[in-house]
Amino acid sequence: MSEYFLGVDGGQSSTVAVIGDETGRIAGWATAGPCNHVGAAEGRTKFLRVMGQCLSQAATRAGFDPVTRPHFKAAVLGMSGGPDDKAALLAELIDADRLNVTNDAMIALAGALAGAPGIIVIAGTGSIA
Repeated sequence: MSEYFLGVDGGQSSTVAVIGDETGRIAGWATAGPCNHVGAAEGRTKFLRVMGQCLSQAATRAGFDPVTRPHFKAAVLGMSGGPDDKAALLAELIDADRLNVTNDAMIALAGALAGAPGIIVIAGTGSIA
């Protein structure tokens, strides 16, 4: 049986989820709307809806049973605006041995530099370096 991994970039413009297996093969992916405004009046509901849709679509494309929640060996989620107000909500949605909720700069740094030293700057609606 394959082990699966989840990566999510949750931003102010859109959300992207990718599911891969232990060989590095992309098994499923999806995009959805913005998911970073948890603190707004309707923020929690919107966040859970967007994340739920994105994860469900990626899992369907990966061939997971739509009735059961998929299990991941590890999940890393980079969230615009930081992880503090989102980590507990994501723990409700995602079944993973290891769940790492961080900011989007960390996943951009890892994706751009693959572990090598370097600097990343994000300049959009929000900015971080």
